[in-house]
Parts: sequence; C-alpha cells; structure tokens
Amino acid sequence: MGAMVMVLSMGRRQLTLGSLLGVMVMLLVLGAGFYVAEVQSPPVHGGIDACADFTTCFDCVASTSCGFCPVASLSPPPSVVVDAASSSSTSSSGVCYPGTAAGPAHAACAGGGWSFDACPNTTHAPGYVILAALFVYLACFATGMGPMPWTINAEIYPLSVRSTAISLSTAVNWISNLVVSLTFLSLIQATSTYATFWLYGAVATVGFVYLVYHLPETKGLTLEEIDGVFQVRGGATYEPVATDRTL
Repeated sequence: MGAMVMVLSMGRRQLTLGSLLGVMVMLLVLGAGFYVAEVQSPPVHGGIDACADFTTCFDCVASTSCGFCPVASLSPPPSVVVDAASSSSTSSSGVCYPGTAAGPAHAACAGGGWSFDACPNTTHAPGYVILAALFVYLACFATGMGPMPWTINAEIYPLSVRSTAISLSTAVNWISNLVVSLTFLSLIQATSTYATFWLYGAVATVGFVYLVYHLPETKGLTLEEIDGVFQVRGGATYEPVATDRTL
C-alpha cells in the first residue's frame, strides 16, 4: 500500500531512479564494509591441505571446512609449517586448519582460540556498517526497484505486442534472478566478497545512467499517450503530457 501511494505521488521515473540510486550506493557501501573487514582480519601464516591457501582469517572462516587458530593458542603437528618467528607474524596472526565448529581436525587450539564462523576481530565497526547498509539496501529496493519494473512494463509496450513483450520481459527478469543466485557464491570464491558487491554496484551504476536518459515519466498518461512518448526519437527529454488525471 505504501509503495502505491509513493507511485501516485512521486511518479514512476522519480521513484525508480531514487530507488536505484539508493541500491547502487548501498552495494558500494557493502563492498567497502567487507573490504575493511578483510583488511582488518588477522593474517594467516600457515595451514594444512586446502586451508593453507588462505592468507587472511576472513577468507579462512569463509570456507565451510576451515577454521582459524591464533599463533598463541595453537599446538601444530610437525607437518605444519608456521612462520611464527618471522617479523610479519603478530599475536593476532595464526593458522588455517581443517575442522568443524567443535575444533580443528588435526591439531589442538587451546584457550578457546578456535574460530570457525567468524574472526576474532578487535573491532565490530565493519560488521555494523554491513548490517546497516543491508537494511537500507532492502528498504531502497522495496520502495522502487521491487514494484516499479512490473508497473512500468505494464504501460510502455504498444497494444499490438503488449502481451508478448510483457511475457518476454518477465522471462528475462526471472532468468536474470536465477543467474545472479547461481553465480553469487561462485563469484565470491573466484574473487572476493567485496569485489562481488562492487561488481553488482557497477552494474547498478550502468543501469542508473541508462535510465536517466531513457526512462520517461508516465504518471498521469493514458496508454495511447505513453505510446506517443516512446515514438519520440533522438535525444529527447521525457516529460509527462499536461493532464488533469492523477492516475
């Protein structure tokens, strides 16, 4: 109901662009939050098997089969090489071991130092930023980018092809949703969490710039008048036709 009131009062174009701008900014903020969290994450200086490939605690605990143990708490077996004496090792650094939430599989991590789901960060500020950005992202999406594509798609097509065009655009929408859902975790593993959100933010930026120049305002127009708006060619600025209607 609230979204409908905003559509009637603000119009399609303004609500869509405002919503997409908020989504774009929040995706970039989410990426920045994950970047800071990873930069502040304790470094990894050794490990076992595939867990040895990680360089930070953030990446280590992101794996479903690895956990982090600080240097001060570990009792490594001889097969594990840990450069604890190097100048790059600190009291916050550690190793990445295979294991579960109960503890490492091949070594002892004393004093409750085992971290499987989250890193022992000294500050929770990045987490608070990420959580706040996620809530704002959802609010921005729900007010515009959620309902507006369906509203606009129901108006912009000529009557002769409306049913076919709406069917095709709906199919493209759900196929795109499926692609994003199926590739999200793969993108994180191939790049990083922050790079994935920055990629989504870049896509949103391209979409925002495109809509600024090509999305007309259709508030108060009949379907026939909307057809006329889209028949305009070349560099036109889209403005609603003068009307007394408030639909």
